[in-house]
Amino acid sequence: KEKDRDRDKEKDRDRDRDRKKKKKRSASSDSAERSREREKRRRKQQQQYVNKNRKPTEGGGAPAGQSMFWDGFQWVPRADTGTNPNDINASRKNRRLYLGNLPYHLGVTEDAFSKQLYETMRDRGLCNDPNQNPVLHVWFARDKGANYGFCEISSMEETERALQLDGMVVLGVPVSIKRPNDAVNPMG
Repeated sequence: KEKDRDRDKEKDRDRDRDRKKKKKRSASSDSAERSREREKRRRKQQQQYVNKNRKPTEGGGAPAGQSMFWDGFQWVPRADTGTNPNDINASRKNRRLYLGNLPYHLGVTEDAFSKQLYETMRDRGLCNDPNQNPVLHVWFARDKGANYGFCEISSMEETERALQLDGMVVLGVPVSIKRPNDAVNPMG
């Protein structure tokens, strides 16, 4: 019986030691626990937001006409951005062009470039209306110490046509005309 008692005491001691070990967590497991809690809170807030903005529909899911997207964890209704395709601001990104290799050192200005771009587009029949300058705005990034800039054209069709002018010579220097990196695909 004494052996049994000793064995039981030993088991109790081992169990107590194991419990203490379990209580002592490493810093990384504490961090993981906090991360899981943050993620739980984020998902809960997201679900509350979705539920708050959801209009009542039969059978659940997205409201009529509202598409869904996968956010990496779940399907959520796409926020209605209210963009009207006819709105000039909605198509602004698609009407911008990147201008590279601008000859600052030869004294090119925004106005002079705008005028030359318009004249070249007009002469090549790339304007919707040859009597109206499609170049709305030209901006050069002089202060950044680089030789690039951007221009905004009045319509998406004219912007597409202006891409044909890549390599246009300005003050003897070929200027690259391309879509900016942040351009959105007009087809989708």
